[in-house]
Parts: sequence; structure tokens; C-alpha cells
Amino acid sequence: MASSRVDGGREFLEGSSCITGDALVALPEGESVRIADIVPGARPNSDNAIDLKVLDRHGNPVLADRLFHSGEHPVYTVRTVEGLRVTGTANHPLLCLVDVAGVPTLLWKLIDEIKPGDYAVIQRSAFSVDCAGFARGKPEFAPTTYTVGVPGLVRFLEAHHRDPDAQAIADELTDGRFYYAKVASVTDAGVQPVYSLRVDTADHAFITNGFVSHATGLTGLNSGLTTNPGVSAWQVNTAYTAGQLVTYNGKTYKCLQPHTSLAGWEPSNVPALWQLQDRKSTR
Repeated sequence: MASSRVDGGREFLEGSSCITGDALVALPEGESVRIADIVPGARPNSDNAIDLKVLDRHGNPVLADRLFHSGEHPVYTVRTVEGLRVTGTANHPLLCLVDVAGVPTLLWKLIDEIKPGDYAVIQRSAFSVDCAGFARGKPEFAPTTYTVGVPGLVRFLEAHHRDPDAQAIADELTDGRFYYAKVASVTDAGVQPVYSLRVDTADHAFITNGFVSHATGLTGLNSGLTTNPGVSAWQVNTAYTAGQLVTYNGKTYKCLQPHTSLAGWEPSNVPALWQLQDRKSTR
């Protein structure tokens, strides 16, 4: 086991996955701006250079250097039980909390894949939720307000509370950055002008109406670079066994659980399935 986090994701083309102009992009110092207002008068199907600090999924300021106006496209509204909502194209990715082999894991899901009952990740700087601290060092697991607020985490810790890595997963999911909002509906919102940003960071994320969105203009994220002789590059739709080694983006990973790989489950995305190896451990 390892921490439950996501870096990178699927491959996306510039302007291929977008959100509507009313989406509020989170900025430093508690500010926000409608994405349509970042470049006033941007023409449809245009690529616009910008120099704007936005918040990433951790709430840290990062640079967005392009705004894409992708014209008008069919869009869908994801609405949570709390009333939070964001509207985007069917192929726009949002960060969600997903059960992967019993491990609560952060993964990108396209709006087209999201359904009622799923859990969207909300950056807490945009949405205030009370939660209690997670008690450390207990000899036996006891649910707390903090863990109850993370779907599937109580069940996971009950099964793995003696595993030291289980605490690391719990800590990352309950460290105060995120709230996990249950999706109430995904509905057709007609055809509207849509936009996106290019954010060239490790996870390519920015915050829209509190939801963690994936930036577009990113290609080749799934490419694997073989640097360990005799170890194959990670591939999608491939069956892997526990202990098997692969390379991805120049690094070597060991499979922790048997599974068949899917797009979005790259080794750097799902530490519940893959463990990064140092040079000594891969010889």
C-alpha cells in the first residue's frame, strides 16, 4: 500500500475537454474569476496566451499560461447533494474518490462517466466543512468524524488498521485539503460556449466552482520510458501480477496488487496498485 493520490491522467488534446464560461476559477488570496472573463472578447476556437496564477488541487498557486475558447459544445451539469455544481463537456475530467480494489483512491473521471452516488473531490478552500482530527497512534482502529467523512475509509481501515501504510492513506485523504461531495445528478445543460486552461504542473489541475478540474492542452501523459534493462514499459489494458516491475515516465514501479490496467491507472496515479522503486531495490 501507499498514499492515495493522482498525478497526471489520461491524454487530452487542446480544447477537447472544457467547462462553461460561468465556472469560477479559484485564484490566490481567496479570489476567483469567471473563466470566460480571463480573456474578455476571446474568439471561439482560439488559443490565448495568459499569465495567471490559479490554485492547484492542493490550494497552492500555479501558473496558467493558455486559455482555450473551444466554441459551442453540448454540456452536462454535475450537481452534488450540497448543491455544488459545475457544467462541462462530456469528456471533461473531474477528480473523484473511487474504490480501487477496496482502497479509497483519487482518480480522474470524465463527466460522461460520473453518475449519481459517485463522490467528487472538492477543494476545501472553496467549500467550508467541519471535520475532526484523525487520532494517531491508537492500537485499534476507531472511527472518527474525520474518517467517516471519507467514503469507504472506515471499511478500509477496519480491514487494514494494523498495516502501517493504511495510516498513510488515511492521513492523505483526511489532511484537510479535500471534501468528498456525493453526486446527486448529472443532467443535460444544452449547448454552450466552453473554455479551458493550460496548467503545466505535475497533475495539471485547477479549481472550478470548488471541483478539481483537469487542464487540457496535454498530450503524451501515458507514455512510458524504459530505463531499467529487462523491465517493460507500463501499458494500458494489460494484466499485472503482484511483484511485477514496469517502467513509466523514466521510473520503475512494482505491482502491489493483481489487476488489469486501465487508462487513468498509470503507476504514478495509483500508489495503491504500484510502488515506486529506488535504484537499489530494482536491481
